[in-house]
Amino acid sequence: MLLFLVRWWSCVFLLLNSGVVNTQYYRTVGDKILPFSKIVVNFFGHDNFSTIQSAIDSVPSDWVSINVKAGIYREKVSIPSDKPYIILKETEKKKTWIEWGDHNTTA
Repeated sequence: MLLFLVRWWSCVFLLLNSGVVNTQYYRTVGDKILPFSKIVVNFFGHDNFSTIQSAIDSVPSDWVSINVKAGIYREKVSIPSDKPYIILKETEKKKTWIEWGDHNTTA
């Protein structure tokens, strides 16, 4: 029984430290461990999506990490209020730009 508990705890420890098990990612929020998925946006269309907004539109109301690869994205990005669990990350610092000429309004 002790050997079983040691093996079980080792698996839990590896799960918490690596963050990945069977391509499912986990995030710690307070005392909860929540699953999240990962989407990759590539300007050239080599990954899941080629625009940031299309990636946001595809997201269910779960935790999702959207990794945006380097490039200039000329699009209006809007995250709806019913999808509050979206994390946008750039893969390379200072090489990702999102531009849109909608600066005359506050909407």
